[in-house]
Amino acid sequence: MNRTYKMVIAAMLAGMFMGCQPETVEPAGGADTDTDTDTDTDTDTDTDTDTDTDTDTDTDTDTDTCELDDIDPRTIYHIGHSLTDRMADLFNFMVQSHTGEDVGYFYKSIPGSSLYHHWNNPTDGSKGNLRGENPIDTLRSGQFNAISLTESTNLDYLHDHPTKSSSDHANLWVDEFLEHTTSSDPKVFIYSTWYGRNVDGPDTPETTEAFITDIEERQFYWEIIAQAVQDEHPETPVRIIPGGLVMKLMQERVLDGTLVLPDGLTYRETFFKQNSPWHGGCDTLDYIHLSMSGIYAIALTHYAVIYESCPIGLPTSIPYHSYSDGCIEAESVDVDPELATAIQEIVWEVVRDYSWTGLE
Repeated sequence: MNRTYKMVIAAMLAGMFMGCQPETVEPAGGADTDTDTDTDTDTDTDTDTDTDTDTDTDTDTDTDTCELDDIDPRTIYHIGHSLTDRMADLFNFMVQSHTGEDVGYFYKSIPGSSLYHHWNNPTDGSKGNLRGENPIDTLRSGQFNAISLTESTNLDYLHDHPTKSSSDHANLWVDEFLEHTTSSDPKVFIYSTWYGRNVDGPDTPETTEAFITDIEERQFYWEIIAQAVQDEHPETPVRIIPGGLVMKLMQERVLDGTLVLPDGLTYRETFFKQNSPWHGGCDTLDYIHLSMSGIYAIALTHYAVIYESCPIGLPTSIPYHSYSDGCIEAESVDVDPELATAIQEIVWEVVRDYSWTGLE
């Protein structure tokens, strides 16, 4: 890494810890957005489910031989929304603790936003360790060797929209990245998420099954986006980070009794955060945003796909400067060690068995 590159990254990292507090911003409006923020509850109105998808999450993956591999740290820029928030510190620590390198994952998010809204309103948003910067200008610096994108949870509406097409706008972002990156090995990642659980109250068998089915059916749309980007850029690897499929398999393992959660907690109590005081109160559960254990699972999934590497053995206690989700404030994210190992194994199983990760 040359001196200029190191100075740029060091300056960016320094900005992450200046202690500034993000401003409160209004959701990005329109049919392509939800109203989620990092500390409160989404009110996404997208409830459609459409076609099915082929997602192979068989349980025959041999995790006994899986060990942490040597990795070459990447400098990644992510365009996202609240299902990205609070994950960067975990992911970066996993990489840094394993390699000793201080490069990592940088992002800017707009609550509930689509790729279309990001492209047309690049300076919107107050979340992320690169908040306040224009991501188009940042990408033009050429310093990133990977880009990660996610779409609004309304992607079944957006994927073929005549003016807000997910695929078209993903390609605009990727075009900008590839035109300016100085990397000889650039990569593109599409982070696939999940929709919510029962918005109106506790889960029921019916809403739990709907959560599983919805993830299965929506994965098809993520694959459409990834294929469209791959078709336009055949020389650049395009991978999917299957966050939703990990959430799905953990739920299925809880239902079949093979994933036993600590302290007698339910799946939703374990992996979803409490609502903020101004959105139902801390004695109720958010229906889409994740708890510490949930974002830990998603950070592991990013690590396994981005580095094509086994996540088993990564830290279970991670320093986190001023963690806050509206109800819990902490200086570290601590996951029960037995649960963390189980999550690591499930993540690796999903990543190994899903063709769009490139590891099948």
